[in-house]
Amino acid sequence: MDYQPRPEDVRFLLNAVLDAPARLRALAPFAEVDEALQSQVLEEAGRFVGEVVAPINRGGDEIGCRFADGEVVSPPGFRDAYRAFVDGGWPALSAAPEDGGQGLPAVLEAVLYEWLAAANHGLTMAPGLLHGAYACLKHHAATN
Repeated sequence: MDYQPRPEDVRFLLNAVLDAPARLRALAPFAEVDEALQSQVLEEAGRFVGEVVAPINRGGDEIGCRFADGEVVSPPGFRDAYRAFVDGGWPALSAAPEDGGQGLPAVLEAVLYEWLAAANHGLTMAPGLLHGAYACLKHHAATN
């Protein structure tokens, strides 16, 4: 699969249509999130999705996961791609810094997941649950 995200299209929407940099900077948690930072995140997300996630889509569709000898075996490349996803900090893109996240605007996370789903829906389904689990724990778990 040769899916390649187009950060320039999203930059146009965020900057020219939505005026997102100015609107986000007006919100205290995002006062330091400028156009350059958004652009850097979009470029790196696009590279990651295009180079790491999209190329393994076909194997996921054709081979799929299987249960063998008491273990779930994922298609070739899925384990490494998921490890790269975690190591790159992508699951915590919009999570609060006090929770180990990057504290970036949810709109950037939405773009990331749009690209991930377009490139490889099978791989994206598992981490797609992470944000909901995080939100549930953050808002409803008891703290000691």
